[in-house]
Amino acid sequence: AGIVQRDRTPSPFQMAKQIQSITFRARSDAIQTSQRRVVVIDTKAMQIRYLQKDEITLPESHFLKVLAGQELVAADGQVLLVFLPDGSSSGAEITLADDRKQTALIKVNWLTGLPVISGGTVN
Repeated sequence: AGIVQRDRTPSPFQMAKQIQSITFRARSDAIQTSQRRVVVIDTKAMQIRYLQKDEITLPESHFLKVLAGQELVAADGQVLLVFLPDGSSSGAEITLADDRKQTALIKVNWLTGLPVISGGTVN
């Protein structure tokens, strides 16, 4: 009998919590500095970036889909999620899924700028 290896790949829910943390930080920074802040969601590179210090790269087994205003989506697959000094945002829905059929949805409300996670499994 051998040792059973557990898959250490983070679930979509775990990745969604990291993305939620970045969006909370960007919203808070926009309010505190009175300047707009931008989170870049790169659907081709499977990355979420904020400033130069925060970057999340999704595992290869994950799928990323973003629903946002057309004017905020570049031809190269980058989506800009903009946070304004009043706490509002451009709004977006970010869907994460993996090859095990686990999913998580992050909804960033345009009026409040608050990111809320639904779906997924907690593990």
